[in-house]
Amino acid sequence: MFTHTTLFALCCVLLGMPLLADAQELRPAPAVQKYCTVLSKNYDRYAASHSHNRVPTVEGSYAKAACKQHHPLKGIPILQAKLEDSKVPLPQQQ
Repeated sequence: MFTHTTLFALCCVLLGMPLLADAQELRPAPAVQKYCTVLSKNYDRYAASHSHNRVPTVEGSYAKAACKQHHPLKGIPILQAKLEDSKVPLPQQQ
């Protein structure tokens, strides 16, 4: 019915598919990563200093960590919201 070669190829494809899906998310575009870094710095400089006792929020800390760990798409919306809540203008995206 199936040869050993066919079964081996099928197993390789099935086992390799999750790895390929993860590989697309490993490194974001440099411009997106840079924008996330700029947002993080602005959050530290302006928004975190306006919160109570100059302590960053849990959400802000999570978003900054997401940026550092190369997951800017998770961090950017949170940082944008925190900056907007603090009435800080958002930097231009490139």
